[in-house]
Amino acid sequence: MRPGFLLHLGMAKAGSTAIQEALAGYRDGAWEYLDLGEPNHSATLGLALLEAPPRRLYRSGEAGAQAAEREAARGRLLAALPGERGAILSGEELSVAFRTREACEGVAALLRGHARVVRGLAYVRDPASFARSQFQQRLRLEAVRLDVGRLLPFYRRRFRPWVGALGEEGLALVDYGRAAGGPGGLVADLAARAGLERVPPARGRPNASLSAEAVAVLFALRREDGAPPLHGPGRAANARLLEMLSGFGRGRLGFGPGLMERGLLRQANDLRWAERRIGTALARLEAGADVVVEGEGDLLDLAAGAAPALAEWVEARGLGRAAAGEGAAAVLRGAARRLGEAPAPGGRLARRVVGWLRRG
Repeated sequence: MRPGFLLHLGMAKAGSTAIQEALAGYRDGAWEYLDLGEPNHSATLGLALLEAPPRRLYRSGEAGAQAAEREAARGRLLAALPGERGAILSGEELSVAFRTREACEGVAALLRGHARVVRGLAYVRDPASFARSQFQQRLRLEAVRLDVGRLLPFYRRRFRPWVGALGEEGLALVDYGRAAGGPGGLVADLAARAGLERVPPARGRPNASLSAEAVAVLFALRREDGAPPLHGPGRAANARLLEMLSGFGRGRLGFGPGLMERGLLRQANDLRWAERRIGTALARLEAGADVVVEGEGDLLDLAAGAAPALAEWVEARGLGRAAAGEGAAAVLRGAARRLGEAPAPGGRLARRVVGWLRRG
């Protein structure tokens, strides 16, 4: 019987990848990070425990292969649960895909069969930076609208089911900004809260944000063409396109006060609920942006202005020459078509494909 489980619930876009990569393989005299085949436990937990896992958690789009994935995930999880040390599980999908109290209680009940104590921890990102980051992340895979009211974190929806499953004292919500800015950053904060014997060193690089120009041209493409495929050759082509855009432009995108205020008015009670539980106010506006937009029109104007530079960027990477005066969406569409004809990605890019499709 383990002394306890600590469930790190994310949230998404709040340093989860850095925590998972630092903790992977960790073990001391009292604690270990559970080995479920990859540092992010989201896919294994979701496929093993949810009645209807979201499509993004699957590697395959074929029903038979998906059934096999679910069975393999159950096997990995059940084999890893028994032990003598306290164990940490981490997956941001725990606060995204596990939306009902029943689903969360199912997780808690399973873990309580192997440990005396089950508790949860989540780092909570402020609404301004989360909405901007969420918009960028969803653009990678969706034709998303710039509606801040739909991009906000919905704190109660994410965490109230876990309060019901773990109890009022069983879930700690922590201000992400303060924890990340403290000595040693997020990993040190989690290590202290868990009672780890040492702080694991940080590994890898932080997830890079797209520039304001890259977000704008991608928004223009999604607005005209819709979402890219989640499976098959189109998935790899989309990942190559995102890789190609990762160095384009230099602006840092921010949402203006009018845009944020319209969204926050609709979620005022939700924000107050989170602030009461955390014990501090959360930022309504994000500092540091040098390209501020107030709506979709601003984004489309930015894309139109960036189209000539985008055409040069694409041509310099051997992806063809755009016709004179071609818009940003058309330039990206042509690049995506040529990228779809390239060999399947491998190495670092292949790992990024999986990461992009499973985060957020």
